[in-house]
Amino acid sequence: MNEKSTTKSFAAGVIERGRDEMLIALPEATKADPRFWQFPRCPISQGDAPEKTLRQFARQALGIDIKITVGQPPFTGEIDDEEVELRYMIARCEASDSITPGPYAELRWVSRVHLLEYELDAVSNPVAEWLLSE
Repeated sequence: MNEKSTTKSFAAGVIERGRDEMLIALPEATKADPRFWQFPRCPISQGDAPEKTLRQFARQALGIDIKITVGQPPFTGEIDDEEVELRYMIARCEASDSITPGPYAELRWVSRVHLLEYELDAVSNPVAEWLLSE
């Protein structure tokens, strides 16, 4: 039997500016979920490449051009009490003429050493810890 995966997939970007800053995003608050900072991410449509999805999201939703420098293997995490597959990519901000929050309440450039001063969501926190261990 050939079953199609129903697990949602997300492309997420550790977007760097300069030598030390990274972009984090604060989603809009909902009744069910308090606001936690996260690395920008978006759903991947069936059949789409994660890299293309992230580049389009950065350009169309956030107003920045990125160059993906490193792709990470997928891992499983939980978003909104649902198991999902995440594809994190490290990217460099190439241009940001008019950065906009897009679907987020706020975007912020943060120095790498200050990442863990922000309350990150469950799938972003381990990535931040990994980045700080390098």
